[in-house]
Amino acid sequence: MYRQTLTEEQLIINEIKTGKDGKINGDNLDIRVSTADMRLSSREKDFHFFATDWTPYRVEASSLPNDKPLCNIDEVNIHSVLLNENEKAKFKQDLKILIAQEMVDVFHCFKWMNLVLPKNIPHEYEEEINLNIPIGGDQLTRVRLEGAKMLLAGSHTRIERCENLSPVVIEFFHTLQDFLEKLCKKFLIINKSRDKGTLAHLRVIIQRSNVNGQVKSRFKQHEDFISTVGKAYLMEMVQEYFGIENVDSFPTKNTPPKNVEFFHEKRRQMVKGVKGKNKAAYVEKENQVKYLKELIRGLGRWKTEDNISRITKAGPVVKLVSDNFESLLDVKGYSTTHKVKSSEEDLKAIQKELTELQPFNKTSDRTLDAFK
Repeated sequence: MYRQTLTEEQLIINEIKTGKDGKINGDNLDIRVSTADMRLSSREKDFHFFATDWTPYRVEASSLPNDKPLCNIDEVNIHSVLLNENEKAKFKQDLKILIAQEMVDVFHCFKWMNLVLPKNIPHEYEEEINLNIPIGGDQLTRVRLEGAKMLLAGSHTRIERCENLSPVVIEFFHTLQDFLEKLCKKFLIINKSRDKGTLAHLRVIIQRSNVNGQVKSRFKQHEDFISTVGKAYLMEMVQEYFGIENVDSFPTKNTPPKNVEFFHEKRRQMVKGVKGKNKAAYVEKENQVKYLKELIRGLGRWKTEDNISRITKAGPVVKLVSDNFESLLDVKGYSTTHKVKSSEEDLKAIQKELTELQPFNKTSDRTLDAFK
């Protein structure tokens, strides 16, 4: 049991004393405090905080040098970035696993592959990756931190100038967002929805009016739409290759060996731990910020800057004590009635269109007006 004097800073110190190293993970915490009785001395306020936490490394990095880079940047060429033959072969193998997982999820005739299909893509850091949650920050975090360091550039000491807070590791959220934005800009032409098979046409088919090409303001909606269309195209490709009519039928061409499902009956593996359940760092930080906002709302009318600072500092310790208490009492997690709605109906509607179009059958005179 933790003493009442234990703080988040002391928890971090205790971790570092054990010899662990780590990184700072941060995100913006913006909250507006309104008031029912507005006066000159009592006005609505906007608070802009920067929520940070420290998480230990999962992979030992003591072998990496701190005084010099691993190589001379002037000697880095394009071949250092492109995949070599071994990496290409590994990528193809991993791609097979991802496609097979979708096939097992959709088609009943491939359920037998569950006996041999890895639940997660194997890699050299499998054990370490299950210890903690990935850490880092988004691009806005980096920009604001660099701006803060510039403002403190005239300070007397290295610590006061925050020179030790470097480098900031950027998470892949914005990379994914930029990729999705460029994809929609290239292929989602809203006013060309009459061209069958295009993203604009399929958007109309499944009535996704919230998909308008503005990815930054509606990221989740566009991500779900592209993911649904991609899965539908994958299903159509599998049906075309194996000659499958629907999810309940069996392959009529390129068929696997007869009774193949019985050959692997004894190879079923029990997956231990929570492999494949890791969160992206930006997702975990969003959850942490949401938790802190709940604590701030619990302050009620006493939402002063000092009180907000105190409760957010105590937040990680409060959660730790609460989690330990629930663990001792064996309290089961609760779930709400709000669930992500199934996209099965949307997939069937898109696949019906694709089956008529047969996009994986080469047709020499087939063109699209939007891409001429």
